[in-house]
Amino acid sequence: MSIEELQLLIQLASRRQIAIVWSTDDIRQVRPDLTDDQCWKVLQEAERQHDAMIGMSCDTLIWIADDLFGLRPCTKAGDDDQ
Repeated sequence: MSIEELQLLIQLASRRQIAIVWSTDDIRQVRPDLTDDQCWKVLQEAERQHDAMIGMSCDTLIWIADDLFGLRPCTKAGDDDQ
């Protein structure tokens, strides 16, 4: 954990707040076919669409990526379950 991340956690804790952080690495885990810029666009759209009653999950990020960039291409037989 970096100094900046630790400082952010301390600041949030002092306000009795939390933050769940998603990164382009998380997007890359579910959509390895996307570029870093595309992953960033998925995160930006996820933030724009965020609904606290629904929350955010890997499924949400996959749906947003699919909407923005089309379905993930299958790389091998039986790989279409993601």
